[in-house]
Amino acid sequence: MQPPLETAPKSNAGIRTIVLPAFVTEALLEHVRDYALIGPDGLVFPTRAGKCAYNGIQIAVTRTLRSLGYEQVRVHDLRHSGQLLAATNGATLTDLQRRMGHSTVNAAMAYAHASRDNGRSIAERMNAQRATVVSLDVRRRAK
Repeated sequence: MQPPLETAPKSNAGIRTIVLPAFVTEALLEHVRDYALIGPDGLVFPTRAGKCAYNGIQIAVTRTLRSLGYEQVRVHDLRHSGQLLAATNGATLTDLQRRMGHSTVNAAMAYAHASRDNGRSIAERMNAQRATVVSLDVRRRAK
């Protein structure tokens, strides 16, 4: 059964703007240029008949995952992978909450917990920032 094209989100947190990495934006813009239907009722993923390709997209992505050997991966898992990547690249609980469209941080905590190795990259960024501050301090003292 195909879900309705437009439904209200579960909460106001579901209405949000998500900033995408440049490589995703470029791929999406290319796709929109080549396949999307233009206009206020246009679809990003239409079928050849101009209907919503919701089920077709899921089937295509699932087939691609299987052909690549990812038998256990579900389409929805890709959303979680994106959140884990955001968490390991320094996203805060609030950042994760907003990206997912959740009204509380509870769901985001799973991604923050899963990204424990993020401590190394946080420390590296802190070291880089300190080096900048120390460099500025040394220059001030020299004057």
